[in-house]
Amino acid sequence: MNAYYINLDSAEQRRELIEQQISAAGLPFEIKRFPAVLGANYADSNPSLSNGQWGCWLSHMGCIELAKSTHEHLLLIEDDELFNHSLTLIDDLVQQLSGTDWDMLYLDATIVEPEDQLHIARACKAQFLAGKKPTPLKLSLSATVYGTHAYIINQNSLSKISKILMKNAKSGIAIDNVLCAGIQEGLISAYISVPFLCAPGEESNNSQINAGEHAFAKGWFGFREVATLEFMNSNEDRYLKALEKATQETILQKINLTALEKFSPYVGKIQKLS
Repeated sequence: MNAYYINLDSAEQRRELIEQQISAAGLPFEIKRFPAVLGANYADSNPSLSNGQWGCWLSHMGCIELAKSTHEHLLLIEDDELFNHSLTLIDDLVQQLSGTDWDMLYLDATIVEPEDQLHIARACKAQFLAGKKPTPLKLSLSATVYGTHAYIINQNSLSKISKILMKNAKSGIAIDNVLCAGIQEGLISAYISVPFLCAPGEESNNSQINAGEHAFAKGWFGFREVATLEFMNSNEDRYLKALEKATQETILQKINLTALEKFSPYVGKIQKLS
C-alpha cells in the first residue's frame, strides 16, 4: 500500500496529531507526509475556486501522480482525519473487492442525501449485528458522496482517475464534486467502507479549504462519527439508538430545507474521457 497524509507546512499542530495517530495505529505500511500545496501560490488558479479548494486539487493530484509509478494501491488521508488501528483492516477490505471492477474505496465521506444516509445506516446496522466486520458497499449511480477525507484508489485505476481529474482541473468545480459526478456518470466504480474506518477529527471544524461552515456541517459530522467502526466498538450498548438518532437528525435538517431538491455534484458539466 502506498499511503500519504496531506498537510500544510504551517499546520504544525495537525501534523503532530496525525503523526501520533500513525505511530499508535501499528500499521503494516508507512503513511508518508505530502506537503500540501498553497493554492494562493499559483497564478493559474481557477477564479471559481477558493485558494483552499485549488490547493486541495493540486495536493491530491500531486499524490496521485507520485503513486502512478509504484504499481500499488494508493491511500490518501487529509490531516484532520481521526483514525486508529482500524486502518489495519484495509487489506481485508481490499481483498473483499478482489474480482470486482472497483476504482475507489472511500474510508470516510460526507453523506448529504437522506436516501444515501438511510442506505449506509442500514448497512452499518447489518454489520453491527453480523459481528462488526467492515465490508465494502457499492455506491450506486444515484449516490451523492462528498469529501476527499480518506480514500483508496485501485493501483489499476490511478491513470484513469488522474485523467479524469486533469481534464477537469480548470472546470471551476471542487475536486470532490468532480469525483462524485464521475461516480454518478458511471466513469468511476466506487465503494465505501461500512462502517467507516476514519472519522472527522477535532480540526475538521476548522476547514483550511472552505471559507465558513455549511449550515448542515454539524449534522454531517455527527453522522460520520457514528457510522465508524471506532464508535461502533466503543458504544455497543447504545450503538443502534445512536445510529438511528444521527440518521434522523441529518435527514430532518435536509427535509426542513427542501425534501425535493438534491445537492448537485455537477453531473453533465465534467469533461468525460475520450
